[in-house]
Amino acid sequence: QFFSKLAVESRNVIQSNKFKRFLEVLCELQRVDLQLLSHQHLHERICFFLNIYNVLLLHGLLISSLISDCKIHGLATHSFYRRTCYQIAGFKFSLTDIRDGVLRNNKCYPNTFIPVFDSIDGVDPRLRFCIQPKDVRILFLLDKVDRLWNNSEYITIPGVNNEQQIDASAIYQSETIDQYQNVFSCLEPEKLEFTLQGETEDFCMHRILIDPRNRRIRLPSLFGVYCEDFGGSDMAVLQACYHLMPPSSLLHTQLAELFEAKHTA
Repeated sequence: QFFSKLAVESRNVIQSNKFKRFLEVLCELQRVDLQLLSHQHLHERICFFLNIYNVLLLHGLLISSLISDCKIHGLATHSFYRRTCYQIAGFKFSLTDIRDGVLRNNKCYPNTFIPVFDSIDGVDPRLRFCIQPKDVRILFLLDKVDRLWNNSEYITIPGVNNEQQIDASAIYQSETIDQYQNVFSCLEPEKLEFTLQGETEDFCMHRILIDPRNRRIRLPSLFGVYCEDFGGSDMAVLQACYHLMPPSSLLHTQLAELFEAKHTA
């Protein structure tokens, strides 16, 4: 449904004067001085690459939607992320390069074994732009954009009730492209900390499902895809969520009770 609606509107968008102006401005990315985004300007670097990621993703989806009966799923999704790219300051940055290379500090994508920035001939110069130390809260911002078109279902962990199925992308299915601007809003360094924490709390408190009576938990698939980023195990994921939540939140309290019950069991 997302692609059918996007296909209807993409031709009007691409033929507009605003889009032509966008392409002209896009050429300026080749003249960007990435050295200015040094380690002492971490928030600026995070915002820059998150904003580029969002623009590149939407740009790629717009172009892909012009192809007859375009559907991006399965292996095609992996190919789309690897091949959709911009040239920035002489470097190629694909969606995969930005997500897994820069924003996840050169992590392997699940089911792969080679880091994104891995050069046979030497050290990949793009390594200097990786976010260190990594901030897992960035994943919740990435997920917010990805859910516009890529279904995000729930995963099963030990003790989980399998009855309820929730498709988080459904909340977007009635939207039009003009209504996506809130999701694709430009991130600002001065507000980044507030945005990261806000999106993290919103994601966890609304999408982690806990049944305290039966001690059952349902986690969104994001925690399965990026399990290594959260510690590599189900318990590590839950502990990470516990520490990400404010002590006054219901989720923080529920997780604390589950940990205590597990410890005393």
